[in-house]
Amino acid sequence: AAPANNARPADPQAAHNKEEGRRERQAEFEAGLRQEQEQARQRANEKSIEDIERVITSTTSSRPVFKRTTDIWSQILNERDAKGPDRQNISEQVTLVAVGDKSCGKSTMLYRYLEKGDIIEPTTALEYAFGRRAKRFSSTGARDIIHSWELAGGQRQSMLLEAALTPSVAHSAAALICVDLSRPALVLDTVTNWIEILRRRVEDCLKDLRSRQDALAESLRKKSETLFPSDHPDKPNVRPIGIPVVIVGMKYDVYEDLDLSSRRVISRAIRYLAHLNGCSVVFISKEEEALMARFRNIVNNHLFDDTRIKTPITDHTKPLIVPAGTDSFDQIGQPSGASGSVSTTVGLRVWREAMTEYFPKKAEDRDDEDVGALDDSKFQEPVVDAARIEKEKELEKYKRDANSRAAASRATYVNNAKGGGTNEAYERAAARQQGKV
Repeated sequence: AAPANNARPADPQAAHNKEEGRRERQAEFEAGLRQEQEQARQRANEKSIEDIERVITSTTSSRPVFKRTTDIWSQILNERDAKGPDRQNISEQVTLVAVGDKSCGKSTMLYRYLEKGDIIEPTTALEYAFGRRAKRFSSTGARDIIHSWELAGGQRQSMLLEAALTPSVAHSAAALICVDLSRPALVLDTVTNWIEILRRRVEDCLKDLRSRQDALAESLRKKSETLFPSDHPDKPNVRPIGIPVVIVGMKYDVYEDLDLSSRRVISRAIRYLAHLNGCSVVFISKEEEALMARFRNIVNNHLFDDTRIKTPITDHTKPLIVPAGTDSFDQIGQPSGASGSVSTTVGLRVWREAMTEYFPKKAEDRDDEDVGALDDSKFQEPVVDAARIEKEKELEKYKRDANSRAAASRATYVNNAKGGGTNEAYERAAARQQGKV
C-alpha cells in the first residue's frame, strides 16, 4: 500500500546524514577542481611544443617543407599531422534547448550554466540567451558559443520548439527535460510527453534535410548512431531520440526529504524511462555547487565531447548521475510484486502504476497543459485589444443575423411545401449552413 505521508518527520540523525552527504559532494567537487588544475599545469608544460609548430607554419604559405628526422620534435609533429585539425583550437557553435515543468528552475539552471549574472525574470514563452566557453586546452584562445533556448509554459507551448530546434542546428544540439522532483505525481507524464515531442521534432528535421539533400542530414544520422553504445546488451530494446537528451531532476534539496521507499521508486522509474530512450539522468539543486558541477560535466560531454563520466551514481539515497548507455534494465529491476519483461512497453505501464500507487495526483497537480497558459495581462496593447473586442462583437452579430436568415428561409420553405411535408435535403443543407456559421 502507498505510504500515507511521503515526507519524513524531523529527525536529528536524518538532518546530520543530509549535511554529511552535502560535505562529501563538496569534497568531491573540490577534488575535481584540483585535478583540473593539475591537468592545466601539464598542458602548460606542453605549450612550448605547440608554439614551435605555430612559428613553423606561420613562416610558410603551405605545410612546412623540411625533412623530418627521427628526433623527438619530428615525431611529435608527425603525430599531430596524422590527427588532423585540433578541435581544441577550433571555435564551435552548439544549441541547448530546455523544456519541462513550469516554475521548476529552468532559468536559474541555464543562467548558472552560462555563467551569467543577470536578474532572472519568469519566462513567458520562448527565451534566448547565449554564452561563451573558453577551450580549456586551446593554444589559440578559441571560444565556443552556446545558443540557449528555454521553452516556458509546459507542453501547451510545445509548438515553439520549431523555432529553437531547427534543421540547421539539430546536428549540434542537445535537449534538457527538466522535471520537478517536489511534484513526483507529474514526473512520468512530463518525461514521456516531452520525449515524444522531441522525437517527432528531430524526425521532422531529418526529413527536411533529406528532402533538400543537405549534407547535415548525414551528420545528424551519424550523431544519432553514437548516442548509445552499439555493444550494449539492451541495444535492441532502446530507442534513442536522435539528439542527446538529459533528464534533469530539479529541486533535489526538497526531494531529499522524502522517505527512502518513495525515492527508490522515483529514481528507478526515471532511470527506466531514460534508459529506454537512450537519455542521460542527473539530479541537481541550485543550493549545491557540487551538483551543478556534475550537471555542467554531463552537458559539456554531450555538447563538446568533453571527458565522459565513467562511474555512474545509481544509488537512490544519493543524487543520480547516469550518462546514457551506462545503465541496464537488469540493474534497474522492477517495482515490488511486478513480473515479466522490463524492457518493453509493459515495463512502462508497470512503472506508471507503481508511481500512481505511491503518488496519486492531487487537485493541485493539474496537467501541464492547464498550467501552461500565457498570462495576456502582461502584454496589454490598448489599440490592438480594442480592435479585437470590436471584431468579436461584429462576429457575434453576423452569427445572429445568419441564424435568423436560415430560420426564416426554412420556415418559408416548409409553409410552401405541398402537404405540409419537409424536404430532407433542405434540412441537411440548412444544418450544414448553421454549422459553418
